[in-house]
Amino acid sequence: MTRAAESQRRDESTSSAFVRIWVAQTLSNLGDTIFLSSVIWAATVLYGSDFGTIGVGLALFLPTALLLPFGGVLVDRYPRQRLLFGTDVIRALLTLALGVVLSYVEPAAAILLFTVAAVRVAGVLFMPAMHALLGEVARSDAMLLKLDSWMLASRMLAGIVGPLISGVVITSGLGMALIINGATFVVSCIALYLSRDLLSRPKPPARRSAGVLAAAKEGAATALHDPIFRRLAPTLPVIDLVGSGLTLLLPTLLMSRSESHASSYGLLISAWAVGRFGGLLLFRIRLLSERRGFLLATNCVLQGVVVCAISLTPGLILSAALFVLLGLPSGGASVCVNAYIQTEIPNELRGRVFSLLQSLVAVAMPLGPLVGGALAAWGRPSTAVFLLGGLLTAVGIPALLSPRVWNWKAPARAA
Repeated sequence: MTRAAESQRRDESTSSAFVRIWVAQTLSNLGDTIFLSSVIWAATVLYGSDFGTIGVGLALFLPTALLLPFGGVLVDRYPRQRLLFGTDVIRALLTLALGVVLSYVEPAAAILLFTVAAVRVAGVLFMPAMHALLGEVARSDAMLLKLDSWMLASRMLAGIVGPLISGVVITSGLGMALIINGATFVVSCIALYLSRDLLSRPKPPARRSAGVLAAAKEGAATALHDPIFRRLAPTLPVIDLVGSGLTLLLPTLLMSRSESHASSYGLLISAWAVGRFGGLLLFRIRLLSERRGFLLATNCVLQGVVVCAISLTPGLILSAALFVLLGLPSGGASVCVNAYIQTEIPNELRGRVFSLLQSLVAVAMPLGPLVGGALAAWGRPSTAVFLLGGLLTAVGIPALLSPRVWNWKAPARAA
């Protein structure tokens, strides 16, 4: 077999196996979105906006933020395909068990917070392992962008459909949302097992260190000394801080405008996901994919301006249009960041750098509900949303003015 024929055969095998993984991950992401949308709405209705905004926000993000830097060390030390499979097995068993319990027991505040934290912690290794593994599987920059784009599209599609479904599922109780989520993890386990040939890569060589803490510090030092990543790092957590604050303030904002039905919340969250998916499609345009610095330089400021506009818009339909616009810049920018880590960071450190990135985001996300809740208590919900948009705009200005970010283009990667 010629080298070209062998390369084509490997690409076809990779594509076939990836399709199975992608379908399963889309279902799994759909289950996650249904659960998260359901739990936020249920917490707000059962225990009030303060608990729904602050309590659930902390349970969602704080435990994950504390564990992710150490989880990245495991991703770099152990076979990533086994970590993916093991994580989904644990998540399937946990969510199905909790779903059965909550089908018969009304979720008290403590039980609700435990459920949210447990489900999030169980999946702490999955995304760093998946993103790091895709960097090994892809054999060219074009294939890497394709795999990253489709994985991001999976989450976006789930974000579009999930909130709409959750408006129906929540009427059957939070237990049903957990059972649906658990069933999707079972499907993901099956797909990962069937695609084991694609994912079977030798584990990356672990650098010797004094222990887990020293290895985590090594990953952080690598990331924060990188000339591009260190300029992006301040903007990424703030984008998610504002995003989490807006997501968790949105029920209160809608109720203040006499939009008290869960379907209104689902519509706006879905519109946001539609925008991110549209941004991902725009990124497929060669002119944009080759000028990735443009996306990263303008992403933060554009989103901040749109958030301010959302706070001033009372109509549901116009708000939905603005949420679509809010999502457009982030789609391509997310792929850019992933591709940079997968190509410019050494393989044996990628798990730690991805974990650091997600840890920064997870640290910022609880601050979104805290800051948003404090602002909403001080003034109106619309005022809180406007100030969050102003913060996002201000933080994005340095990246907007940075020539190094603007000039970053597609990295060289051998086919």
